[in-house]
Amino acid sequence: MSKKLKLALTAALALVFVSSAAYVTIKAMAPKKSPHGFRPPQCTWWVDNRCAQDGWILNFKQDHGRDACLWPTLLVNGTKIPTPKPGCIAAFAPWPGGPVGHVAFVESVDGDAFTISHANYAVGEMSKIFEQVPVRQVKMIAGKNGRARFDGSVMDFEMTFLARE
Repeated sequence: MSKKLKLALTAALALVFVSSAAYVTIKAMAPKKSPHGFRPPQCTWWVDNRCAQDGWILNFKQDHGRDACLWPTLLVNGTKIPTPKPGCIAAFAPWPGGPVGHVAFVESVDGDAFTISHANYAVGEMSKIFEQVPVRQVKMIAGKNGRARFDGSVMDFEMTFLARE
């Protein structure tokens, strides 16, 4: 075998090895589905993961058709509560810009104000990167009749708060 051919084969094998290693590395670094199969970077993916971090393994009536706005009726091991408390889920009803609603995790409560963490909705300050997905935190102000608004905003949202049973 000629020296040029050996060199070409060695280069080709090195390229295959490097490409394979890069693919494996990228695949290993890619965000994983949540415990219940929600895909990143959806808000449902973040809340499912965040609840699991907090020791609350969510249980749903079905494994499909679980848009955020449906969580109040589909979550089996969650109880509706009138006001937010740390560790509960804030489920946003649909609105003109969000036809499937939104879910967030309530991190803290201070009087009428509460702080949520959420993904896939560009409101609030970036607080962390979880499995390569930006997670934001934002303060909300609780209103009357199950409504709340982002601090500094005039638009309010219909919300349901779900606490673990």
